[in-house]
Amino acid sequence: MKLDLDNETLLQHWRNANVTYGQCIGHGKAAHNKDLIDIYESEMKKRNTSIPEERYDGGKFNGPGSF
Repeated sequence: MKLDLDNETLLQHWRNANVTYGQCIGHGKAAHNKDLIDIYESEMKKRNTSIPEERYDGGKFNGPGSF
């Protein structure tokens, strides 16, 4: 799956999915966001974009790119 996002947007989507994954209470919602995190990280690796250690910095619960 190729994501048609610039690197900055991809990183923001990754952060939003991480925050939503970490704060949601539903198992299905968590599973969907974990899947998105994996997809975003795979794309970041393909682009040789570093994955920050701080997963939640600047992320927004239910923000763009999260489920």
